[in-house]
Amino acid sequence: MKFQDISCNYGIGTDGRVLLCVEEKNRSWCSSSNANDQRAITIECASETYAPYVMNSKVYNKLIKLCIDICKRNKEKKLLWFKDKNKSLSYKPKPDEMVLTVHRWFANKSCPGDWLYSRLGNVAKEVTKALNTSKKKESKSKETTTEKKSIDTIAREVINGKWGNGADRKKRLTKAGYDYNAVQKRVNELLR
Repeated sequence: MKFQDISCNYGIGTDGRVLLCVEEKNRSWCSSSNANDQRAITIECASETYAPYVMNSKVYNKLIKLCIDICKRNKEKKLLWFKDKNKSLSYKPKPDEMVLTVHRWFANKSCPGDWLYSRLGNVAKEVTKALNTSKKKESKSKETTTEKKSIDTIAREVINGKWGNGADRKKRLTKAGYDYNAVQKRVNELLR
């Protein structure tokens, strides 16, 4: 099958390259369900042409990377796989969640094939782990940057208004890991 013969948001070739077929903001005609296609970002993956439709490691690894990228761009922290059509379609995702669905739930198809179907729980787990690992790294990076500043530097930032005023200043300094009293003492010394 050629890519012009199908409709999906993304296609992943046997070499692991990704092709954007239909922009995410537009509906693809992929899963035989208008309702599902309206809410889904659809991905077709190259595989063997016979059951169980095994995918090579380049395709599988790219699928995980693409799902991570899609979730990050949509500010999602969790990819969910329920393995049950009714539960998946009735579940109301939280603002930071995305739910996997499959073509076989809407048409008499084997898509995505038993090989990938049996691994979708692992795909969801790997994607969610990567999303949360990157969030922790970003948070830790921000904390490390803040911790490197001296009390004198923070006091000068307070004087310049970068930390707010009153209770808001105290809350922000404390949340960033600074001793509010030590910072305020240095502010007072600098203003004398």
